[in-house]
Amino acid sequence: MLKHRDDGPAASGRLPSASAVLQAYPSAICCGITVLYREGWISRAPCELDIAVPPHEAREHLDDVHLHIRSREWFDSWSAIVIREGEHAVHGLPSLPAAYALADLEAHQESPLTADDFDLDDNQWREVDEARWRMGLSQITS
Repeated sequence: MLKHRDDGPAASGRLPSASAVLQAYPSAICCGITVLYREGWISRAPCELDIAVPPHEAREHLDDVHLHIRSREWFDSWSAIVIREGEHAVHGLPSLPAAYALADLEAHQESPLTADDFDLDDNQWREVDEARWRMGLSQITS
């Protein structure tokens, strides 16, 4: 679920701290709509922090966190592209780059978004197409 940019935990800073997330989910990688919002690819704030975790870490529950269960192979495959620190690490957590966050949502059929929700330039759509290709998806018309 998405809210207007000035609503919700993501916009107000009420999300759980990075240390709380990593304590509950040591392998956590920020993904999905949270990344897309943080990078300015969408204008509506997510209601929860989107986190990819392996199945064995999905037992814990934190408020305002939406878990995306991903296989150990997924983590092994994408560890080289994960942003671990700096301005593009989302909420102080390791994060997928925006293009991969979108391609991953599409690959797992978890996206409530449509092409109309995005205001991306041609270069950003090319990044998404490359991410789709690297994730083994056929190109989806942008």
